[in-house]
Amino acid sequence: MGNYTYLTGGLSSADLANALGAILCSVLFVLLIAAFLVVLFYRIFCRAGYNGWLGLLTLIPGFGTLICLCILAFDTWPAKKKLEEQAVRCMLPGYGAGTFVPDQPPAPEPAPAPVPAPVYAPAAPEPAPAPPAPEPAPMVTPEPAPAPELESAPAPAPPAPPAEEGQTL
Repeated sequence: MGNYTYLTGGLSSADLANALGAILCSVLFVLLIAAFLVVLFYRIFCRAGYNGWLGLLTLIPGFGTLICLCILAFDTWPAKKKLEEQAVRCMLPGYGAGTFVPDQPPAPEPAPAPVPAPVYAPAAPEPAPAPPAPEPAPMVTPEPAPAPELESAPAPAPPAPPAEEGQTL
């Protein structure tokens, strides 16, 4: 019996059971918190466009969560890069500036409306053709009379005075 008291340090079996229960509860609590952090960072990394298994970095004691937060805070997310690549069109001239959301896929076309069945009724008699209208008489336009031609010949010179004898011209 002396060896037993030496190993337990003078503690009773109830004290040992309580200590062991406290240790197991603490380990279980730590494992649950670690699993929660791994799942949490797995989902965050997936939505940011990274490989979700980077969430396992949180299992590194002391620095794991800090490493994950630094990756998320200081790196450009692949999901954001993909959105920026799709939004290149908004930076072209004539498209303006700002965020551009790509076109949504077109909505399906509605089904064509049913065509009503034709209703057969007795044919109405055709109206008699109208008599042809008389042709109008052709219009006769009189030809205009030729305009008198103006003579552009020079006016005749006045007659010279009769010459007297002895004078020469």
